[in-house]
Amino acid sequence: MSSWFTDALKACMPAIRKNLDRAMAEAEANLLDRALARSRGNTISPAAPIRVAAKPATQPAMPPQLRQDLGVSNADELVQWMRQQIAEKRRRAMATAFLPDDPAPAWTYDEYEHRVVIQADDHQVGVASHRSGTTPTGAPYDDLVLNADGSHMELNDPQAAVAECDAHTTILDLHPERSDGSGLCNECRDPYPCGTIRALGLAYQHRPGYLDAWRWRP
Repeated sequence: MSSWFTDALKACMPAIRKNLDRAMAEAEANLLDRALARSRGNTISPAAPIRVAAKPATQPAMPPQLRQDLGVSNADELVQWMRQQIAEKRRRAMATAFLPDDPAPAWTYDEYEHRVVIQADDHQVGVASHRSGTTPTGAPYDDLVLNADGSHMELNDPQAAVAECDAHTTILDLHPERSDGSGLCNECRDPYPCGTIRALGLAYQHRPGYLDAWRWRP
């Protein structure tokens, strides 16, 4: 068991013990009340209210040292940064040579003409194609789109980028921090940001601003 999880569990134990003690005391009191009522010949209605221990308003917060070990002074810091990266990637994808009648057309690589094109209905727009000529110094150049490059561009076209951004946003939305002050993920019940979010962040580790402390380490 990892040390941060052990620390989080230890931090929660006093509140857990307190709630268990309170619940046991309430249960004993209820049983005693019922036993006394029976000994006196009184009847007890099945619908008689039973006292239940009150739940604490908030769970114990994650220890500050544990937050520091996780690399987040603010639990939302990593998530906010990731949302900014996702939004910027989506904006650039949406602005990349889309046709007016199709907000997210697919890119296709033509291996015979060595060019990448946007194809939608009867419209076709070239994105990258074969070019040749000379540089200002007179040296010849040939900007042929190679098969490997074209295939990669086809698989990572704006349509795929937008879908990926939307999927990543959905994952973040499905793993919010609990609102009870416990510092835990509402879905995983692990310290927030949870392993799912930290692992997702690896997709953006090459971006400026990414901190190594955010890295997911099993």
